[in-house]
Amino acid sequence: MRQTTPQAAQQLKLSLGGILFSVVTDDGLNLTVPPAHKAFLVSGGEPDIALRAEFGAIPPLELEEVFRTRGLWGLYQSRGKWVLHFCAWELESSPYKLAVMEPDFSAGTIYSRTKESGQDNCFNPLNYPLDELLVINFLSSGRGMLVHACAVEYQGHGWLFLGTSGAGKSTLASLWKGEPGATLLSDDRIVIREIGNSYRIYGTPWHGNAEIASPLSAPLSRIFFLAHDSENRLIPVQGADVASRLLVRSFPTSWDGEG
Repeated sequence: MRQTTPQAAQQLKLSLGGILFSVVTDDGLNLTVPPAHKAFLVSGGEPDIALRAEFGAIPPLELEEVFRTRGLWGLYQSRGKWVLHFCAWELESSPYKLAVMEPDFSAGTIYSRTKESGQDNCFNPLNYPLDELLVINFLSSGRGMLVHACAVEYQGHGWLFLGTSGAGKSTLASLWKGEPGATLLSDDRIVIREIGNSYRIYGTPWHGNAEIASPLSAPLSRIFFLAHDSENRLIPVQGADVASRLLVRSFPTSWDGEG
């Protein structure tokens, strides 16, 4: 009787917003990431979020609905764990992917019926929006926040330009491209984290129309809120006005009041 040799485990690591992900699979497929994520791949370090990815059948779970979007994903609970549920509701009722996560989102298992990759032998378990949702939930326990923003490192300072959709983040990023000494971090999404007694801003792979996605970070020095007008000008904002503007341009865990 012919014996089959067990497939060697495949692993990749990537750092998103200063959060180190580790993904392991032993399904015989090569793990991959989308093109914009490749600059965020790293080789070592102890993971903040440890994930196992399994391709094939999705196990049945008893799910208690917590939050459901009008789009592809919903958040559920099952036996004390969080479950990120992905389903093309207009086509079927069964999920094509589940991520079963520990309560603090530090570890979990991704079950997927699709490879989400253009190559037959490759498996992309962290395809959007799962990667972003894991970051948002992980940060929500006092670790930071994700915001709609363009950001640039200029002369050692991190400048953050927050804006809702259509406010001009990608346009501003394109203008910064030609500025000597400027390094763009992202034109659409930025992670803010408190490190020691100061704050840092991190580029992310979730870019906008300018397609700028850098794994670099910078110390946060200035915050600007973008708005269209007939001329360039700066208007100071303070106190509660700053907080409310920031919240509108962030990705809060609306399903979790404490977060």
